[in-house]
Amino acid sequence: MKKYVFVGLLVLLNFVSYYYEGYLSKASLLFNGFYFVTLLGSAYILCKLEFKPLVVFSFVVVILGFCDEFLNTESLNWTYFNNAQPPLFVAVGWVSLMVLIFYGAHHLKKYVDLKTYSVIPVLVCFGLLLLFSYTEGNITTLTVGLYIFMVLLGIYSSLSGTFGWNAAIFVTGIIIGSISESLGASCMLWSFRSGQLLPLPIVFMWSARAFCLSGLLKLLKIPADIFKRS
Repeated sequence: MKKYVFVGLLVLLNFVSYYYEGYLSKASLLFNGFYFVTLLGSAYILCKLEFKPLVVFSFVVVILGFCDEFLNTESLNWTYFNNAQPPLFVAVGWVSLMVLIFYGAHHLKKYVDLKTYSVIPVLVCFGLLLLFSYTEGNITTLTVGLYIFMVLLGIYSSLSGTFGWNAAIFVTGIIIGSISESLGASCMLWSFRSGQLLPLPIVFMWSARAFCLSGLLKLLKIPADIFKRS
């Protein structure tokens, strides 16, 4: 029962902050539709977890999300329409997107049976992220530590994973992250330093964040594929 209460409070906090910070009225019908489907879909998936991994996963994601968003908005890599640093809705909203990325990867990995070379998808992801972030000027004195932290945790997580799992995280992160970021930018909820609707660094950003999260979960003795038993 307590896990349903926790998920309900998480959904309520997400929606209240989304409404209070002006995103509900500012967003397009398409983005609002995406938001509500993502919010409710991730809530349903979260209810499949046991209480402890549910709470640990949620809190780690929110903390990681706030730190990532704060450093990048302070560096002006992207800016929210209300100049929040960062909006509460965004930090809490990380939970919904990460749930979809991990849940999607859980199912996608079944089609990639390769067990070796697990580090390759992680290295490719961070290699492309760092290359495009450097060319667009996103690596600043404020964010360089964040990028190093993400790379180290991502590589750490890959050592106990498989190629299939990491490749699935890479793909689902690109798909879900790109959809969310481009839909939000298209209705001016946020804008990027380059002025593009979907800059190349952002294409790989959510995969990199998911790899970093996997490393943090590993340190906390929570399996990255937390939906394996669901």
